[in-house]
Amino acid sequence: MHSNQFAIHVNKTIALFNEIDSKQNDEELFVMLTALEIPEYHAKEILIFLPIVFVRCLLKQVKWHDTFFEINANKKEVERKYNEVMAFNIILEETRKYFASNPKPETIIKIAGRSAEFHSINEILLQEPNCKIESIELTKAYLLR
Repeated sequence: MHSNQFAIHVNKTIALFNEIDSKQNDEELFVMLTALEIPEYHAKEILIFLPIVFVRCLLKQVKWHDTFFEINANKKEVERKYNEVMAFNIILEETRKYFASNPKPETIIKIAGRSAEFHSINEILLQEPNCKIESIELTKAYLLR
């Protein structure tokens, strides 16, 4: 994976979210990304990690795990560190730049809202209105890659 090109693709994806509504499913977004000449592998990695990174940057107070469980095509489960995944690191760097440059709140919600973590946290806060966000602990993510 060429990091400069991948970073460009991450930024194209964020820009796309500025323009679209949030009703598209992953398959529809995948088609949109490949139509922007983003290679399929990059599009898949972006669709997996961009929402995760956005929710982590949005809700910094949550106690996030450093690892996740990757499930590969053979259904083998392997625990991996996020910071050892190049796609995650590049997306994190580009997301931090985006958050530092007057981001659109709607875009942040459109992207972060695609993550399972966002929905879990929302459900916890709806069920327990007095819950402090920094006390929330989620289980480790399982990602199909």
